[in-house]
Amino acid sequence: MKKLISQMGAGFSTALLISTTAMASMVDNQSSLSAEFSRMPARVAASDSTDAAIYNPAGTAWLEDGLHLSLTGQIVPKDWRHSFEGETFGTTTTSYVPHMFGVYRKGKLGAYAAVAAFGGLGDVTYDDGFSMGRMGPFDFTFHDKTELTYIVPGITTGVSYQISDTLAVSGGVRAIMGVMDGKVDGGEVLEASADASGVAPIFGLSWKATDRLDLALRHEMRTKLEYSVDTLGGNHPLLPVVGSMVAEGDTFRQDFPAQTAIGAMYHITPKWRVAMDGTVAWQKHADRGGAEDQLGNGYYLAYAVEYDLSPKWTLSAGYIMCDPKDNQESMLTVNPKLEYQAIAAGFKYNHSDTLSFNFGVSPYFYDDYTDERGIKMEKETINIGIGVEWRM
Repeated sequence: MKKLISQMGAGFSTALLISTTAMASMVDNQSSLSAEFSRMPARVAASDSTDAAIYNPAGTAWLEDGLHLSLTGQIVPKDWRHSFEGETFGTTTTSYVPHMFGVYRKGKLGAYAAVAAFGGLGDVTYDDGFSMGRMGPFDFTFHDKTELTYIVPGITTGVSYQISDTLAVSGGVRAIMGVMDGKVDGGEVLEASADASGVAPIFGLSWKATDRLDLALRHEMRTKLEYSVDTLGGNHPLLPVVGSMVAEGDTFRQDFPAQTAIGAMYHITPKWRVAMDGTVAWQKHADRGGAEDQLGNGYYLAYAVEYDLSPKWTLSAGYIMCDPKDNQESMLTVNPKLEYQAIAAGFKYNHSDTLSFNFGVSPYFYDDYTDERGIKMEKETINIGIGVEWRM
C-alpha cells in the first residue's frame, strides 16, 4: 500500500505540476516562435527577417544597417482528448502568446535580442478532470476541474559579426524561467506551483556558400533548471496523497535540453527560394531526475518554399515532420508528446520599405496513441501567427 500511494502521489504530482507545452516540437523545446515560422517553418538559414534573432542569430549580420523591430502573436486553438474505459476527457483551451524581436546592425557588427516563450505555450483546462488509468484494483480517474500551466519565458541576446563577405558568426546567452502551476477544483481545492531559472550560451554560424546557397548552424547549450515547489495546499482530499511525495520547499531537476539546428536555403531564382531544416533536442543528456532515461533525442525536419509574387507580396508554404522521442510507457495524458506532421501556408506583405506584415496558418496532425494502460490519446492543434516588422 505504501508503494501504491507513492506511485499515485508521484503520478498525480507530475500531472499537477507539468502540463508541458502546446506546440513544442520536442518534449520541452519550442519551435514555433514567430509569425514567419507559421507560414514558412524552415527558418534556420533565413536572414531576411528580425526573427533571425532566435532561428539564425549569426544571420542577423546580413540584415540591412539600422534598427529592426518585430512583434508577433500566435493564437493556438486546440482539441486534446484521452479516453479510458468508455470515458473521454478533453480540453479546448486556446493559447495566446506574444514574441518580440530586435536587431541593430552597423557595418560588420550586429546586436540582437528576443523575448519569447522558449518552452511553453499557455495552459490547458480539463473541465471534467482526467485519467491516469488503473493501478491494480484502483482507478486513478479524477473528475474535478483541473487547470494546468507550464511556460518557459525568457530573453536571448548576443552579437553577430561578419568575418568575411560570406561568413558570419554569433555568440549570445539565453536566460529562461520555468513556471508550473496546477489547480484541482471540485468545490474543494488543491493548488501547486513551482519555478526555476537558468542561463545558457548560444552559438551560431551563417555561411553564404555560393551566390544562391545559404547554410546556417545554431547550437543552444543545456540550461540547468532546478525547480522549487513554492505552493502546495488546499482542502482537497487528494492533498495528503500528493503531499506524500511533494512538499513546499522541495526541489527537483528538469533541465532545458541542448538543441542543435542546421539549415539550408537555396535561391532558385531571384523570386523563388526553397529551404530545409533539421533540429535535434539532446533530451537524453538533460537531467530530469532519472526520467531522461525514458526519452530519446527528439528531432524535427522542416521544408519550405517562398515566392515573391510582387515587390509587396511574398507567398510561402511548408511541411514539418517531428518525432519528440517520448518513449515513456505511460505518457502524461493531459498532454502526450505524440509524433506529428504539419503543413504551413501564409504570406508576407511589404506595406512600405520600412513596414511589413506576416500571416501564417499551420494545422498539426498528430498520430493517435494507445498506451499500456489502455488510454487512447488524441490531439488536434492549429497555429495561427500574425506579425508586424519595422525597419528604421
